Amino acid sequence: DWLDKGLVSHPEATTIQTPDLDLERGKEGWVRRGQAGSESTTAAEDKEQLTGIADAITGLQVTGVAEAEAGAVPPDAYAVTVTGADGTSAQLSFYRSGASYLVYDSASEKTFEISQYDFERIAGDTDEDAVPATDEEASTTPPEQNAMQHAEYETEPDTEPAPIPAGETPKQG
Repeated sequence: DWLDKGLVSHPEATTIQTPDLDLERGKEGWVRRGQAGSESTTAAEDKEQLTGIADAITGLQVTGVAEAEAGAVPPDAYAVTVTGADGTSAQLSFYRSGASYLVYDSASEKTFEISQYDFERIAGDTDEDAVPATDEEASTTPPEQNAMQHAEYETEPDTEPAPIPAGETPKQG
């Protein structure tokens, strides 16, 4: 099974709109819309941040095709609109489903899996209350079963060494 990892990348994008930013590609790179003629006044740190976000979106790589149901995109998904030089646009909707990081692409009408790293670069941690998958699994396991699963990994007993009676010296060796 071969998958083109660049299915949702938009390297020819000229504008990017997110809930937080409205960017356009200027002569010297990505800038906030309306500042295209004043790239030199954009702080270097801000310009680096804008370029990082724009590069993450325009070069987005998928890791797989998701088995999401039609209409599964939640209303609070992080929406990004990317427009190309020819005026065509696509909306990318970023959201989490369990331990998966997903993006729905309106152009292909498909949902893809992406890395946590790419997800957080673009959308941030949109679900701060989410528990990592390993903790979710542990929290749904009954305590006694959880203890038994972890007992096999213990290498030393949970006992304290016996105290040395008064007047004796510890044996060495």
